[in-house]
Amino acid sequence: MMKRSRLKRMTPGNAVILVVLTVLTLMIVIPFINAITISFITQDEYLSNRFALIPREPTVSAYQSIFRTDWLAQGYVNTITIVSLAWAYCIAICVLTAYALTRKFPLKKLFYVYLIIPMFFGGGLIPTYLLLVGMGLKNTYGALILPAGVSTYYLMIMSTFFREIPESLTESARLDGASEFRILRSIILPLSTSVLATISLFIVVGFWNEWFSAMIYLDKPRAWPLQLHLRSIINKAESQMMDKSNMSQSRMTQKVYAEGVRMAAVIVTMLPIMLVYPFLQKYFVKGIMIGAVKG
Repeated sequence: MMKRSRLKRMTPGNAVILVVLTVLTLMIVIPFINAITISFITQDEYLSNRFALIPREPTVSAYQSIFRTDWLAQGYVNTITIVSLAWAYCIAICVLTAYALTRKFPLKKLFYVYLIIPMFFGGGLIPTYLLLVGMGLKNTYGALILPAGVSTYYLMIMSTFFREIPESLTESARLDGASEFRILRSIILPLSTSVLATISLFIVVGFWNEWFSAMIYLDKPRAWPLQLHLRSIINKAESQMMDKSNMSQSRMTQKVYAEGVRMAAVIVTMLPIMLVYPFLQKYFVKGIMIGAVKG
């Protein structure tokens, strides 16, 4: 009865929205399922049906070829190291700066302008490269992490969230003799779980997918993050698909075809983020809405 009453209340506008959202969902889900399927099928099946959603003869040869490479474990270690250091660095700066923006201090408006300018204007790739190389950060993870320490977007979200916390809580703590750091640690941060989880998700996903900066500043493949190794695999896979003159290479692609290796590499690298995201999703919308709208 309840389902029937809901269907009766379905307006034409809601029906259109439902159809549009269903189409958009299928546009996202079907290519993802197709990528998973391609990583499990043979080359002959792929050539006969490139849009398959269910493999007829599943094979794990593409994953075996990836896990036999010596870069996978090191790539994961490097990426987790970069993400962990970047998260701690960016969250510390964001929390401290956002809390300072909620306090009164001289030249506060000028400081706001100073933070907003980088949102619209950047120094450019070449000046940034020369600066980081001049600082001796070439072939170090500092070249990847330090330039991304301050994000005006994250600061605005977090500072707006901090302003929503009742001032009476912090005033009573000050009357009891608590310092600003004690107030931040004991009152502000425990009440800011949603916005911290949201910003953390942005930071982790951003650094997990980052490969361009590593390509520029890291020369040693042993220090490369996972995504840069993935780019190397994709380039090799494309060259294998283009070069069919070498018989030994042709036999190899018959056993483990290039497109399957490419899709398997994509699944392997994105799997950790897919596992983490559901645990943070419940904080995502709440953190964005509270941090973006000032009540």
